[in-house]
Amino acid sequence: MRERLYQWHLRLARASLVLTPEESSLLDRWQGRFPQAGADEWPGWTAIIGERPTPKPTLAFRRERSA
Repeated sequence: MRERLYQWHLRLARASLVLTPEESSLLDRWQGRFPQAGADEWPGWTAIIGERPTPKPTLAFRRERSA
């Protein structure tokens, strides 16, 4: 998971350097509307570099105690 997230952030850094003026404007407007969010949370990145990796859910089993 850590490696996938790292690779996604590398793609993000590269893509942020070559945004079109329209994409840059959309990002700026989005940041103006959501100043508390980081630029990496912009929904437009999905179309440009793909979806941000999310951890796969893990199953946790608990041993039941017998009476």
